[in-house]
Amino acid sequence: MVGLVLVGGAAVAILAGLLIGMTMGAPRGSAAGYGLIILGVVLALGGGLVGGNYAIGGVGQGAARYTGKFDAGIDEVVDEFSTGFRPEADNAAMWQVIIGIAYVLLGVGVLLLLG
Repeated sequence: MVGLVLVGGAAVAILAGLLIGMTMGAPRGSAAGYGLIILGVVLALGGGLVGGNYAIGGVGQGAARYTGKFDAGIDEVVDEFSTGFRPEADNAAMWQVIIGIAYVLLGVGVLLLLG
């Protein structure tokens, strides 16, 4: 299943790169490589935002999400977060970053071979 997702994502990135490259007059190898690199960077940044808890709206939303205290005062929430409270690890975000890095490396390989 993971292999199918990787191949499907790479095919979409290459197709998008080729379409953009043809409109701009870029060589096919460069267009495909840069399409893969752009997809990889977006995936890696998105996974890093979610995995690093930068994607939550604010302290109040974080408190509601991870502590279940929807009507907690701000001082109570800040105290709880400052004492080292951390949510569970997000394995999906980790894999998203790893897949993003793989796409970047694949794009660099395509650039070196065909670009």
